[in-house]
Amino acid sequence: MTVWIGLFIWIVIAKALVGVLNTDKRKRTFLILVGIALVLIMGCRYADIDSRGDLNNYARLYTKIKDVDWKNVIGYNNMEPGYLIMNKFLSTVLPWTQSIIFIEAFICVFSTFRFIYKNCRDVYLAVLLYLAQGPFIFQLTGFRQAIAMSICLFAVEYVKKRKLFRFLILIGLACTFHTTAVMFIPFYFVANFKLSFKTIAVYTVYYILMLFSAPMLLLWGSNLTGSDYAEAVFWGNLTGPFINLFFYVVTLFLALYISKHGGETIRWKWNMSFLGVMVYLMRFISLPFERISFYFSSGIEVYLPELVIDAFDEKGKKAAYYGFVCICILLFLVRAKNTIGPYKFFI
Repeated sequence: MTVWIGLFIWIVIAKALVGVLNTDKRKRTFLILVGIALVLIMGCRYADIDSRGDLNNYARLYTKIKDVDWKNVIGYNNMEPGYLIMNKFLSTVLPWTQSIIFIEAFICVFSTFRFIYKNCRDVYLAVLLYLAQGPFIFQLTGFRQAIAMSICLFAVEYVKKRKLFRFLILIGLACTFHTTAVMFIPFYFVANFKLSFKTIAVYTVYYILMLFSAPMLLLWGSNLTGSDYAEAVFWGNLTGPFINLFFYVVTLFLALYISKHGGETIRWKWNMSFLGVMVYLMRFISLPFERISFYFSSGIEVYLPELVIDAFDEKGKKAAYYGFVCICILLFLVRAKNTIGPYKFFI
């Protein structure tokens, strides 16, 4: 836990060093300072290639694939071709096994922080939400989908610009790292839905259809990825899921409140958040849906901080802000203790 507590101490120090994050330059400086720390922490973790576990399996693949002939790379195992090709190329150039852990860390942190910088006024709370919600902890071990999620964040820019062809190119690229990225495609078509109770009703019908089609979706995902998702029923402590749902519900409620009182709501952020909560609720049927919801959870990271700014007066804003900061820190530390386990450096 020392490493993770030290991370939050550094985040506080970085904010104090930079000062009020009210200019683009200060926001960039803060994100760079925190981003370097995150990449170092993520990249310096020890992976025992002789042990089982996702992190160890990815390190072992990186070690072994450099000796595989290029013509045999695709099909080397059941992983997607984009990830295999990337590993083959990088392992040839950078044979040190730890390289893949650092590279994956950089891809995830850079794409997330770029997304936050471009789409959120309050980067401090956005970073804390990124750490607390679940995607960051998943990125520590789920390399293929983590890279696919990172590519999808770049694709959001083409959703905003309504450039379908470029959006689909990036989603296609993401699918070569993890096939579940195909689940991000519906976001393009609902991103501009107007925030209204009619839209919520449409989403509700859509969610009911998802419930009925869940067995088929799980079977489809199992066939695509070679994993047995159909048997991965919900398990585990409910504290984390309910706090995640709290973030979603508060975000959507505040958006409705602002809309009702004549404030500005950003449609793509609201719809990204709504898709996220619908998929996240499916985790209570089967746990893999939680991982799929991570494609959309970045909507909360960039939307909730801005809603806190817009929905409250100065006194209420301060109380809500520090309340969310405390929840984020406590939630992350609880998850770090229960999910990540002891931190061990590779040296």
